[in-house]
Amino acid sequence: MRSRGVQDLSIRSGSLEWLKLCIRICGKLTVEAPKLVRFETYSSFDDYRVYNGSSSRKTTRIVAPKLVEVIWRSCYDQRFDHIMEVGRHLRVLEVSLFDGYPYNAGPVSDLLQRFDTVDELNLRVKIPKEPIHYQNFVKATTKLPGCKTLRIILLSQHHEFASIVLHLLRICDGIRRLDIQLLGSEHKVSFSDCPCGLSENKSSEGIILNSLEEVNISYFREYKDEIIIVRLKTSTLKLINEFCFA
Repeated sequence: MRSRGVQDLSIRSGSLEWLKLCIRICGKLTVEAPKLVRFETYSSFDDYRVYNGSSSRKTTRIVAPKLVEVIWRSCYDQRFDHIMEVGRHLRVLEVSLFDGYPYNAGPVSDLLQRFDTVDELNLRVKIPKEPIHYQNFVKATTKLPGCKTLRIILLSQHHEFASIVLHLLRICDGIRRLDIQLLGSEHKVSFSDCPCGLSENKSSEGIILNSLEEVNISYFREYKDEIIIVRLKTSTLKLINEFCFA
């Protein structure tokens, strides 16, 4: 469902199983669907221009006890957004990190901390060039739900690719499958005061991925940090059944 200029939207259905919303502006969204298993929401930059509590900030209330897949490319703030009657485990969770909206850690971390475990965690990462945005990324991802599959989708970056990936791997030490997708081209900007350039943030030391069985990397040849993953593979990972360059 695509909607523009709608202030309030209410959806109540006893048979709805899959819902995809592309909403530019929405005052209040209410979804009550007892059979809903997958929910997707996408928003543009305009949806975030009044973040921090403005009365025009959209609010969301989802009541879906069977919900197991959430694609949330939108702002999530626990003050305004509520996923109700849903357990602490999901089959799929996808979020966008700093992808085209004001770069606050809160909206992302609230959703990531809403669930304890996820079978498949998809993180779309796009960090603007200023050091503060990298710092906000780290703050937003200090705690991630436990997952079996971690998929990192890196859009064009202005920071060290290795620092981003290794930061996430330090948190997700129980993963069985790692997928890395590098989309677009790499455009790094060197900042002497950015933590992403520190040697300790580009080191794989202390990362133990004893459960890892499969690694898939797409569009990897265009990037310069191949040695980081190779070193990680040879010195840290104990169980790799497949290492695939797509």
